[in-house]
Amino acid sequence: MSTTFVSKVRVQEFLEEDPAFIRLIYQYLGWAAFWLLVGTGAGLLVSIKFSYPDFLPYSWLSFGRLRMVHTNTVFWGWTSPAMVGLCLYVVARTSRVRLYSFTLPRIAPCTPRCRFLPVAVLMVAVPAVAVVWQPATAMARPAGR
Repeated sequence: MSTTFVSKVRVQEFLEEDPAFIRLIYQYLGWAAFWLLVGTGAGLLVSIKFSYPDFLPYSWLSFGRLRMVHTNTVFWGWTSPAMVGLCLYVVARTSRVRLYSFTLPRIAPCTPRCRFLPVAVLMVAVPAVAVVWQPATAMARPAGR
């Protein structure tokens, strides 16, 4: 039975990172910070609407629409790129392996976030369709009626 030992890597050698990798992580965190500011701004308007319901009395800035924008922006716009960027960083650092390609991870944070901006605007601008939920028992009608 043979034993194979892995040589240790000095911390100083490992800390010298690839500049492209660092730029990639900053790109993810930059997009996350941008969407955090947008979501926080929407949350600020929602909190003002709690105290002053007549503040900005436009139908497209109602509480219900701004709340949707706030929660979706914070969840999809801030949390997802921050977590993906930090996961890329942690996995590459702990495994001590370079990323195979920087092209796809560089394009990935821009594409869904750029599509999210028109969706956030449409959530505010387009009137929502009210969906009334009824339990299944209310929808069943007895025979003969």
